[in-house]
Amino acid sequence: MTAIGSNEIKWTKSFATPQMNYCRPVDVPELPDEYISLIQRYLTILPHFMDRVPRDLYSKKLWHCDLHLDNIFVDPDTRAITCVIDWQSTAVTEVLFQTKLPPLLPPVGGYPQTAKEESDSSKAVSPSNEIDAILGHYQNLTKIKNPLRWAAINSDSLGILTKPTSLLTGSWSRNDVFSFRHALISIAAHWEDISPNTPCPIDFTEKELELHNEEMELLEELSTVLHLLEDKNLISVGGRVLRENFERAQAVNQHVKKMLIDMGEDEKTKTLYERIWPY
Repeated sequence: MTAIGSNEIKWTKSFATPQMNYCRPVDVPELPDEYISLIQRYLTILPHFMDRVPRDLYSKKLWHCDLHLDNIFVDPDTRAITCVIDWQSTAVTEVLFQTKLPPLLPPVGGYPQTAKEESDSSKAVSPSNEIDAILGHYQNLTKIKNPLRWAAINSDSLGILTKPTSLLTGSWSRNDVFSFRHALISIAAHWEDISPNTPCPIDFTEKELELHNEEMELLEELSTVLHLLEDKNLISVGGRVLRENFERAQAVNQHVKKMLIDMGEDEKTKTLYERIWPY
């Protein structure tokens, strides 16, 4: 974990140059020194992190991190798994990093409510019987056959602590410093729960939090639009559509993108909306 941070600092010092972040005001570019400062805070957290992880979770296991149904082939007659594909991100890694459920499963506790469902107190949202059965089956098997992985998945703080490591490499080059910063801010915000008897070893300035909140508000607005499109079966949040639906999705995409851009109050805002649209 330390090596990941140290290598990213070396790369940043050698190759990174100021870049536009279109979720910020156009006159406030991201600077490599800001990124390095975040990585240094990440490195500061690590010694505290190590004391809060059970030693058993340092065991190394093979982990295929993209087990969704498109990557698993099943014989329709025997229902036996015949092939698993998409191994390029697979690694032998510590169980403590394996806190995610496979993508083919619903999240623990069912799917989150939409904003509309949350505002309607008369609706009781619960997982369907099928989803509940699938998740319950996975839970029971994992508890019996892979108790270490189950302990990692159910840890209250492990996912928060490991998130920065999973996001760090290449954050600058893929223009996603926001996610790495957000993961560090989440650690600071939850520190009393993680380590109630120790002061948090990192903090953030008011200016950093202000810029971060501006980014988050814009991204949340964009996310709301994208989820509305998904709810109406127009475009999936990931942007993947069936081949036969591509032309329709492309037309919807252009129409909604134009609507978003037209909402801009001035040319700077319009340019900003055009830049952040993901498709």
